[in-house]
Amino acid sequence: MSDRPSQPLGWKYSRQLVSKQFSLTPAMAVALFAAALFAGVTVGVGEGTIAEALTLTGFIALPLMVIAALIERRAWPAHDISATLLAEASAEWRARTNSRFPMSRVQARRWLGSTTAAGAPRTLRATAMAIDWQFAEATAELERIPDDAAPRDLADREALRAQIWYLQHGRADLSGWRAAIGQLDSREARAHRLTMAMIEAAAALGRGEPWQPIIAQAHAQHGPWAVPVRYAAYKWFLRLGIPVLASGMTIALGMVAAAFGL
Repeated sequence: MSDRPSQPLGWKYSRQLVSKQFSLTPAMAVALFAAALFAGVTVGVGEGTIAEALTLTGFIALPLMVIAALIERRAWPAHDISATLLAEASAEWRARTNSRFPMSRVQARRWLGSTTAAGAPRTLRATAMAIDWQFAEATAELERIPDDAAPRDLADREALRAQIWYLQHGRADLSGWRAAIGQLDSREARAHRLTMAMIEAAAALGRGEPWQPIIAQAHAQHGPWAVPVRYAAYKWFLRLGIPVLASGMTIALGMVAAAFGL
């Protein structure tokens, strides 16, 4: 992990890409259709019960959908970036504040009310305010950072300004942020560039434009992508969560149906 704070809001933009990140592809749709067709035929011809149909559907859909998800890898670079930003933000937040990174409005509000927040850097307080949707307060906090501050502090200030504006309006002028990044060394600039790529990709998705090339370029330029186990699990949930959950729920429904004699 870097000894510099990552851009803590960066991982959040993955939520705007989440429907694409889960790799819901035509291949998976075909797998689902095949499983549903099997269930329909089973029930329709009267050869089995509803419980059996649902259970068999789940067991057939699981390997088909997992295989389809493993074949369809266009969203995998976004998974790597998202997990890396989250892992780095969490580790570095703890290193600077001796507290957990707030991942929700409730956690951010609780952290802002703690004694830890009172002595934390302004950029971290502004980050927590933004997570709690206190955009005006966060912007005011950033305005207190002087223009003659250290380059890394100015880069963090410009990054948060752009991110807060994006969270409010769905677009942002990134020119000031890019200029500030240019004053950093490559190690400090990495998290900034990855976060910016996530914003640009989310914005492109919102406009109905291709977003994968933006992420692919950032992924190719800013590896490696090794993360601790818990964040690797998050990454694989993005990749295989929908197939496993969908199949598991279908099997569970079959068990419930069997319990009711259906």
